[in-house]
Amino acid sequence: MQPASPPPRLGSIKGFAFAEFVNWYGERWGREAVAVALARAESRYAVQFDLDRPGYGILASQWYHAEIVHTILDELMQKHSAAEIASMIPQAAEDIMGKMLRGIYRAIFAMCVTPERYLRHVEKIWRLQYDNGRPTILAPRANEHRITYVDWHSHHPIICHLNMAASRPIYAAMGCKEPHYKRVGCISTGATRCEVHVVWKWEGP
Repeated sequence: MQPASPPPRLGSIKGFAFAEFVNWYGERWGREAVAVALARAESRYAVQFDLDRPGYGILASQWYHAEIVHTILDELMQKHSAAEIASMIPQAAEDIMGKMLRGIYRAIFAMCVTPERYLRHVEKIWRLQYDNGRPTILAPRANEHRITYVDWHSHHPIICHLNMAASRPIYAAMGCKEPHYKRVGCISTGATRCEVHVVWKWEGP
């Protein structure tokens, strides 16, 4: 009997960044580790993957229940220490966002040539990947944004850190000089909210 598809109580996540992360991981730690993680998800949920296809059969345009994505990430990360994970996430975010900024995000980022415009369009970008939650941004100074993720049922500590780390290449793409981010809080570590501060030295035209 096929396992029942889980209700989307945690919402859904689009496959593009999910597939890119799995690809990135497999290139560095091996396809076998990815195969084990995907098999774990297949055994629990009514989903199938194809290891012979690009992205292991994870479809960029398909929505996946967050529970499925969480299961795969938990399986992949279980052999890594907290220090290893903290080190790998920024590099993964740089590589993945490099592809997304040249691909799926390219048209939207044509509208976001400055941090000010990014404020107006950030929710559109979020909706490309999640069907719930939203980012809110405060700009206490001309060269600082404070981003908080609210009402985000699909939250996972790895995805949250990836989102925060992605802010560096995103702001660099907008012409900001030497952007860097600071993780202020995450609900997975007991904070009341997930918040990241992004600061840069200069912003482009």
